[in-house]
Amino acid sequence: MGYTPFDNKYVKWGRDHEPAALRTYINIKTKSHPDLHVTPCGLYVNTLIPHLGASPDGVVHDPCCQDSSGLLEIKCPASDKWKFKSPSECAKDSAFFCTLDLHGNVILKEKHAYYFQVQGQMAITGKDWCDFVVWTLKQPTSIQRIPFNLEFWNIMVEKLNSFYLKGIIPEIYSTRVLRGRPLYHLVSDDEKEK
Repeated sequence: MGYTPFDNKYVKWGRDHEPAALRTYINIKTKSHPDLHVTPCGLYVNTLIPHLGASPDGVVHDPCCQDSSGLLEIKCPASDKWKFKSPSECAKDSAFFCTLDLHGNVILKEKHAYYFQVQGQMAITGKDWCDFVVWTLKQPTSIQRIPFNLEFWNIMVEKLNSFYLKGIIPEIYSTRVLRGRPLYHLVSDDEKEK
């Protein structure tokens, strides 16, 4: 809602290092996908659900894949705990947003907010996959192609719509939070049934 500035040292670190992460991603991917390219993008607004928007880090065009167009989301962990370790070293720590699968690949935790972010981005843009990149000062960079999960999205969009209708709309009209007052109590459908 723009009440507080969305700028801190972690956001700045990500912004400052995203170009290096993008170059690394392109260098890695074009070795096996020579025609791949990334187009920068801005805010996408869903035409069917116009109160939802997404701003991925890029649109990936990969002509050698069946679904040739997907998204790019880059994460550059800023914490001193993570930025000097490789993504696979970070993923060994349960506090990190990724974990290791049985083959040692870095994978995003499905309960982490970033998973919700990329699923929302894919739904809003109509893309079927997102390359999720984790870049640190220590290589190798991690790239995971995450497929769109319709079942997950159907649950998520219901909650987003409920929050918009019961939280955002009332705040737009009342500015309670802006005035230091508590947000109206949001009654979930589960609470109504009790």
